[in-house]
Amino acid sequence: MPDGAVNRPWNDALARAAALLGEGVLVHAPDGTIEAANDLAPTILGLTADQLHGRSNMDPRWRTVTADGQPLAPEHHPSAVAQRTGETQRDVLVGVHHPDDALRWLSVTAVPFGDGPDGVLVRFADVTAQRASLLDLEHEAQRMADVETIALLGMWELELPSQQLHLSDGMYRLLGHTPASLPPDRVRFEEFVLTEDRERVFAAVERSLGQGENFNIAHRIRRADGSIGTFRVRGRPQFDEDGQLVSVVGTTQDITEPARMERDLARARDQLRGVLDAVTEHAIVATSQWGIITDMNRGAELMFGYTVEEMLGKTPGIWHDPEEIIGRAKELGIPPSLDVFTMNARMSAPETREWTFIRKDGTRRRMVMTITVQRDTAGDVVGYISVARDITEPHRAEAARRRAEARFRTAFDHAPIGVGLVDLSTGSPGRLLDANRALALLVGREEDELDGMALSALVHPEDGPGLQARLCDLANARLPSFQSEVRLMHRDGQFVWALLGGAADVDTDGTDDEPTAVLQILDITERKRFEGQLQYLADHDPLTGMFNRRRFEEELERALAHAERYQVPGALMVVDLDGLKMVNDTLGHAVGDELIERVARVLRHSLRTSDIVARLGGDEFGILLPQMGRSDAIQVAEKVLDELRDGGVVLTANRHGRVTASIGITTWDGPPAEAPHELLIQADHAMYAAKQAGRDQFAVHDPEAGTEREPLGTAWLDRLRDALDLDDGFVLHAQPIVPLTAGVDEDGMDRFELLIRMPSEDGSLIPPGTFLGLAERYDLVQQLDRWVLARAVALIRARETAGRPVNVTVNLSGRTVNDPTLARDVELLLREGPIREGALTVEVTETEAIVNIDRARVLARDLRALGCRFALDDFGAGFASFYYLKHLAFDLLKIDGEFIRQLPITPTDRLVVRAVVDIAKAMGTQTCAEFVGDDETVELLRELGVDYGQGFHLGRPRPVDELLREARTGS
Repeated sequence: MPDGAVNRPWNDALARAAALLGEGVLVHAPDGTIEAANDLAPTILGLTADQLHGRSNMDPRWRTVTADGQPLAPEHHPSAVAQRTGETQRDVLVGVHHPDDALRWLSVTAVPFGDGPDGVLVRFADVTAQRASLLDLEHEAQRMADVETIALLGMWELELPSQQLHLSDGMYRLLGHTPASLPPDRVRFEEFVLTEDRERVFAAVERSLGQGENFNIAHRIRRADGSIGTFRVRGRPQFDEDGQLVSVVGTTQDITEPARMERDLARARDQLRGVLDAVTEHAIVATSQWGIITDMNRGAELMFGYTVEEMLGKTPGIWHDPEEIIGRAKELGIPPSLDVFTMNARMSAPETREWTFIRKDGTRRRMVMTITVQRDTAGDVVGYISVARDITEPHRAEAARRRAEARFRTAFDHAPIGVGLVDLSTGSPGRLLDANRALALLVGREEDELDGMALSALVHPEDGPGLQARLCDLANARLPSFQSEVRLMHRDGQFVWALLGGAADVDTDGTDDEPTAVLQILDITERKRFEGQLQYLADHDPLTGMFNRRRFEEELERALAHAERYQVPGALMVVDLDGLKMVNDTLGHAVGDELIERVARVLRHSLRTSDIVARLGGDEFGILLPQMGRSDAIQVAEKVLDELRDGGVVLTANRHGRVTASIGITTWDGPPAEAPHELLIQADHAMYAAKQAGRDQFAVHDPEAGTEREPLGTAWLDRLRDALDLDDGFVLHAQPIVPLTAGVDEDGMDRFELLIRMPSEDGSLIPPGTFLGLAERYDLVQQLDRWVLARAVALIRARETAGRPVNVTVNLSGRTVNDPTLARDVELLLREGPIREGALTVEVTETEAIVNIDRARVLARDLRALGCRFALDDFGAGFASFYYLKHLAFDLLKIDGEFIRQLPITPTDRLVVRAVVDIAKAMGTQTCAEFVGDDETVELLRELGVDYGQGFHLGRPRPVDELLREARTGS
């Protein structure tokens, strides 16, 4: 011991105690050197006492590792940490490599001496064997966990009498729980057994435990997620040394899938049995390898006349013709036996032959029978399956097929539309194999000319590729059928529009080697012409032939897109006629219409062919000037004004009418920042500025001018918006709809059409013609229509509550008709306040229906489904009126006033009205005449059978409250 060291004499008792415990002891000096060790220390460390004495705990020769096998730095050794920190290090696991590289695991405790500390006492024990055992236990536990996972198995122990249930990790997984979600002290066996199974399970468990026997039960368990599984539970009772039952240990295995498979297998067997019995057109018979019948289906019972019970254990020879069996045996060169039927089936593939069967009642049937051999896994024959089908009357089926073919040929040859058969077998399908007379006439050729001709030779070159693609889709089974509109080329060079429908000819009997398709070709030239006229009406103003507002806005959008793409300028004008109202009021609307046509001609003459001009409304026109800057647009405006001063005049016998124009201009130099409707508003504002400045002049929109002088259009726009925000911003008038024909008004209720008015500041009422155009232009008309609809429904509901029901009609604008959310909004209105079915009639003008016939059709369908009536207003205003009788579902036709005003003196008008009434009655639809002006007209309408009338003569529009006070009480 060095001088001055702490007196630490080795205590013999301590050494003996450490030796008894099997531990090594070391004493480290303050500098870390070993100054004392007991006898076991060198042995445990694999060193001699001399090698050990004086070695420092910082000596690099120590090859130590941490518990996870990583090298342990000397400064992290427990003795060094205790020396450095003065804190005891207890039971630290350290691995030490012996000089022979053997790794020993030590449990090390290092205790510092004194406060200095003055050294460290280290005791350690070799725990290599214990660690190996622990690892083995961990590996075994992991293997058990793997087994539990793979086998869907869990283990458990139920303590008695506490009923506490201990679960393995695998058991927790099966139940979908964790120890945290289901602590052991809260687990109860009965909680996991489905309620419906508890009585059965507990009875079986109690019975087994009472007899001291193991139990094996399958039952259902509800998992943590609420799902239900099927589990097999095995348990074994555990007894103490006194024979008392203390616990039950066991396993639980998830057999949900095997149980499901077993159920599916049983169900499949039942289904197979059901299928075999359902196949009554085939006799299916199973026999053993010796030919003994083991089963047969219901079809065999019906076909042979024997029941299963009668035939089990017998041979099929009972229903075969003996002479036929002998003849077949001679063919095969074998004795008559089972081999007559089975020899070829055993030697090669299943054999199919025709046989004569003799039924129980003695009748003979000709059948085709297929015999299939059944073998086990070793290849030995274990039985046969015979399937027989009755073919006694094949000639009847063949005759029926021939008759069907003849009928098809008759229908093919004499069909009023074109029918053709085309080949689909080549890489470029479409060769005509056959064509009827109607198809030949459609293309101006003879029938024999068409045989073998490529269909593409008869189709317009632009339509050919699309049709060829459809035929390829048929040939490759990508489409079962198709329809295409194509142009067929007539021999004279003209084309014929045709609706061509094609369907693959399905080969049901497998005898057709060449796939084909049947084409049906319908001449739709007249329909296409009619659709073109409809499109013209949808795009053009009927009076001037110019584009209408809808088409003008489309052209404006295209022009702006072109300007954005190619960086080109453009200009937009709004032209409003000054003085047209005076002409209409003094000279009549006919003269006003003539003047509008004259103005239209003047505008066309003043513009380039590339410019676009449209009639936007009654006295308003729009002009689009592509690729024209501001200065050029001003010159065009001056030219238009000059020409209108000369040409805007119309003369009558003793008077003349004149109009001038106010023009608003807006321009763009490149891609405009504004949307189309914003440019229209700019031009509109400029036009109002020109009007306010004295008319017969133009004004150019100036974006830098600010808002010092608000244009008239903006003032009206604000006024409209304010009115919509107020409950009394608008008022409703009503005009009576009067029954003309006896019996048409069976409910006795009054009918009215609601008309909107706008109160002015001085208390007078502004007619709708003043503000509806602006409302439509600024997309406020949909809100306005919904305001009227809501008031109409409330009015109807209030009258029904008071016991005085009425029928109300509301007229919708075109923009509202095209709003896809309208039907939904009406449904919400009616859901909040239900009204009587048929009490509300929604009216749409024919002109608006033309714009989007598909949308009008959907709206009519949806509104009628909600219990509303649907009316078509201004019927007859366009030549396409009768088109709607076929394509729109409606309840009321309102005949345009053009045919009513002069009905007493115009025979043509009477013919038109009579035709409309006759067609409407045939379709179960009512009619109403508009603009009824005198008693003579009323009598004529009654004679013609018109149901209702409306006009100033029958009742002028009046405030709705005033009119309803005089209304009848409905029954």
